[in-house]
Amino acid sequence: MAPILLAVGGASSSGKTTIAKLLSIAVENSYLLHQDDFFKRDEDIPVDPETGMDNWDCVEALNFDAFVHEIKHLKATGELSPQSATSMYKSETNDQAHPQVSIELLKGLSLKLNQLLHGRKLIIVDGFMLFHDPSIIELFDLRIFVKCPRDTLQKRREHRSYNTVETTWTDPPGYFEKVVYPAYAKSHSYLFINGDVESHIDPSMLKRFSMLSVENDKDTHINDVLEDVGEWLVEQLQET
Repeated sequence: MAPILLAVGGASSSGKTTIAKLLSIAVENSYLLHQDDFFKRDEDIPVDPETGMDNWDCVEALNFDAFVHEIKHLKATGELSPQSATSMYKSETNDQAHPQVSIELLKGLSLKLNQLLHGRKLIIVDGFMLFHDPSIIELFDLRIFVKCPRDTLQKRREHRSYNTVETTWTDPPGYFEKVVYPAYAKSHSYLFINGDVESHIDPSMLKRFSMLSVENDKDTHINDVLEDVGEWLVEQLQET
């Protein structure tokens, strides 16, 4: 049977990768692909014309053609293409469950999902530029948008550094306000009511794309997020 492709997207630092990892742990026959593995080499990252800063938070920072090719190959075969398996950048990831997640909740979700999938492969893709273009969204079967307020996103980014192809990246002063958030708002506003990314996703968009919007603010417990995601995913799989 053809695999099921699940997109888990949202702004940088929204918590999308954490949710994607938990789902990959829950589902026995699953594969997790990170869009971050398709970043270009450091010297090829575009420069933001207004600030003069390297812009790691735009589509052009990614080998997007290679990423789309890989999604289509995964959709058709359930496996990585030979080219990507040997050449794409591999970011460091932690495969351990979130330290505060309920193991019982995770085990219960695992039981439900594995029964519903009947061995069918679930391919989970997480990334900050999965939902910027409807043609990309439509490559997936199911979509989860992880939503988080601007203030929380900024505080999370301030405490993070990122491994690039060659080195480690830490946001320079003003990078979030001048580059990260404006890029996110510009590329995702079409999904939201009145174009306001601090508001709610338009219900018509949720319906059109079979998408779940889930909140992950600083006061949201990971168990609540996982429970909402799990219930929705179970409902979707029951209908397939």
